Amino acid sequence: MHPAWRGLALTVIAVLSALATWTATPPGSAWGAGAPEDEIRTGYSRDFQSVDPAHIPGSPDYQAAMNIYSGLVRYKKDSTEVEPDLAERWTVSADGKTYTFYLRRNVIWHAGYGRFTAHDVKYTLERIKDPATRSRYARPLEILDRIDVVNDYTVRLVLKQPYSALLGAVLAFRPGFIVKKEAVEKLGKDFPLNPTGTGPFQFVSYRPRQEMIWVANERYYFGAPQIKRVRWRIIPDEMATALALQRDEINYMIVRKPEVYRLLKGVPSVRMTATPSAGWETIFINTRRKPFDDVRVRRAVAHAINKDQLAFSVAQGMATVGTGSVIPPGVFGHTGDIPRYEHSVERARRLLQEAGYGRGLTATLIFRQEGASPDVATAMQAMLAEIGITLKLELLESGAYFARRNTGNYDMLINNISRAEPDQFLTEIFHSANIPPGNNEAFYGGADSLIDAQRVEVTPERRRQLIVEAQRKIAQDVPAIVLWNDFNVVAYQRYVRGQVANISHWMTRFEFMHFAR
Repeated sequence: MHPAWRGLALTVIAVLSALATWTATPPGSAWGAGAPEDEIRTGYSRDFQSVDPAHIPGSPDYQAAMNIYSGLVRYKKDSTEVEPDLAERWTVSADGKTYTFYLRRNVIWHAGYGRFTAHDVKYTLERIKDPATRSRYARPLEILDRIDVVNDYTVRLVLKQPYSALLGAVLAFRPGFIVKKEAVEKLGKDFPLNPTGTGPFQFVSYRPRQEMIWVANERYYFGAPQIKRVRWRIIPDEMATALALQRDEINYMIVRKPEVYRLLKGVPSVRMTATPSAGWETIFINTRRKPFDDVRVRRAVAHAINKDQLAFSVAQGMATVGTGSVIPPGVFGHTGDIPRYEHSVERARRLLQEAGYGRGLTATLIFRQEGASPDVATAMQAMLAEIGITLKLELLESGAYFARRNTGNYDMLINNISRAEPDQFLTEIFHSANIPPGNNEAFYGGADSLIDAQRVEVTPERRRQLIVEAQRKIAQDVPAIVLWNDFNVVAYQRYVRGQVANISHWMTRFEFMHFAR
């Protein structure tokens, strides 16, 4: 069956299944019934695990943290550039090793914890660095030599060496959200799901596998949000979430699945915004496993994949074809001047023949039931069969997927990653220091020297050149194949206004939204 027809069939099946699930809800329990008029109601397929900045795993925890916490700096709402947040301004020494931040004096902690000061910054960053915390973000902070509290409203970060990505990759990202020592110690093991910050929304309650509720911070230093309450419900099925949106039981949702995108495009009461994002759908190839330790085999796979067809028949309007650059459009250092592996079955077969696999081979692809991954896997299986590669597909739930990933027991896997700073893509995903349990799922190290060089380069243009060189080296070695660059798609009721889209789906910032009924 052609992927487009298969997608239509899956949409029909998904709608029927979601209807069965949703209509099983007891009468009178409609989630939107009696909701305040200034309440955002949203749903997401995954439950919260930890909103503690030291341990944020991904979505939806990051979305919650972005709305509840603040950092010294933050991403601008329309780009991956940074702007002041808790810090009003900062200076950087000539050698690029000392950052001095001058803090706002009017910031109040949620839940009665008093005023924010430089001591909170020092505690937060040292807590993440502390091995006892076991933070997944400890390594990026190893660059810190010391943190000096100059006074209550001035803090100085002294680095061991220059790090050009400190603001965008660390301080504006997950480990940069500032926490209160007294809250961490008082709440103890309950702190991860009882976040206490200084951001635009204040945590109210959390019910496992059901919902989390926040209310507007009326003392927020940028001004109280117009949205006064956010209810974030856990709805495992995205199609069920879409049906709830049609009924106005929720009024905002992130769209990840093409079949949901197709369904909602035809709903008059719903608007959708598709924004080119700093993320991509990618095949990672395990470069440590035979026969994929041979670059000719990896290049054969790259030539066998028809990315144009995948973007058209699988992503279906939610992406643009990958260019070969591992830095997405809109992120510093992206370039279109990267050699591409054009679709060519003949060339792919010839490369396999040269590598000694002219009679074919068998490989395993692991993936999750998330977004377009299942359809990508099925399409890849057919494409690789054309060049003699028998691809075994293994669909795993998230826990099993990450456990398997961490052992390296796979030939290929599908993942979707979104970041805002080029070093996050290069160091986190392609540097040998970050092989699993880190995010270097290709077990690759061929561009380490170039990646290290761009990290310490303080001249923007020279750093850009190093980033481009690193991308060319990665393209030459093919540890990963970028299938497409995502659009961030959000759907919402027509009365929702304001900042409803961003360069990444995890940049869901309700402080910019309001209603126009």
